Amino acid sequence: MALVEYDLFGQKRDKVQTAIDRLRAFEPQEGYFLAFSGGKDSQCIYHLAKMAGVKFDAHYQVTSVDPPELVQFIKAQYPDVHRDIPHDKDGKPVTMWSLIAQHTIPPTRKSRYCCAQLKEISGTGRVVVTGVRWAESSRRRKLHGVVNVKTKDKKLIKKALDTVDGSALNDRGGLIMNDDNDEARRMVEHCFRTKRTMVNPIVDWTDDDVWEFLNDVAKVPHCKLYDPPYNDKRLGCIGCPMAGEKKRLADFERYPKYKAAYIMAFEKMITNHPGEIRVLNERIPMDEMGGGGCSTGGFGSTETKSQRKISHSLSEANFLFRLWSENSYRRKKLRGTDDALVARTDQRKARRIP
Repeated sequence: MALVEYDLFGQKRDKVQTAIDRLRAFEPQEGYFLAFSGGKDSQCIYHLAKMAGVKFDAHYQVTSVDPPELVQFIKAQYPDVHRDIPHDKDGKPVTMWSLIAQHTIPPTRKSRYCCAQLKEISGTGRVVVTGVRWAESSRRRKLHGVVNVKTKDKKLIKKALDTVDGSALNDRGGLIMNDDNDEARRMVEHCFRTKRTMVNPIVDWTDDDVWEFLNDVAKVPHCKLYDPPYNDKRLGCIGCPMAGEKKRLADFERYPKYKAAYIMAFEKMITNHPGEIRVLNERIPMDEMGGGGCSTGGFGSTETKSQRKISHSLSEANFLFRLWSENSYRRKKLRGTDDALVARTDQRKARRIP
């Protein structure tokens, strides 16, 4: 069984019981805010919280770009989960489309304003339970522990490093604690009202652990997107810049209405911010981009002879979408920067578009 492991001394460790103990150790009086996405990891923490008998309320952040199959799965299998719709300061609903129109850059790996305003705003003033796991990426291993406290309080950090075994600083200045001793519990009680505090009970679980728990322990169904013919390894927003090019293009082929919605949002962004559109924080001049036949605003109005063919077949929004959907995740050097998009490479690709 993957959920049972042995240490160097041959002592048995039950990962399910360990996760339950972690949830019980840090349970706040008013209960946890359980971050629920409908994916396999959030299913695990939901059912572990049930098994632990801790008080919690589960919340799904409505992003406007989650796959329809996932949204339907949550509604059918987890009707008790709260659906939280983000709003701006004027009380208007915030969507991916409204966010893009407000900015001068599409969401990218380096500019993830969508996550900040659609997902990470939840659970303020609460102890948040997440399904973050080290196995998902090496970066998550560096950033997350059993407990995360987002703080720059030097006294608090020093106290944690001195008194809590397995505590450390991540590269964003946050505090990581990998122990559930009394001092760690007191720190969570002290911090969560004013500092973002997260408990990650399955942080050390593998993919096999997750599937074994869902199939053999909790015995619950999962979203069909994990199964053939989809075979998605991870579920997330349609068009997420953190996904690879292959996955993003497959998503846009599977969900053409979302592709059209992105292009429409890009058109609004171009209209709202003429001449200011950037990709990966680098402003893209018109003589490199190729115009969309728009003589006022947009990226500009100057066309080279070789670009005129592009402008006749693609709108500025379509061209920007092409750049973004195929290349925004790539890291290449341009003019001494590590993350700039190579406009000339994109031009060559665009010229091949019939």
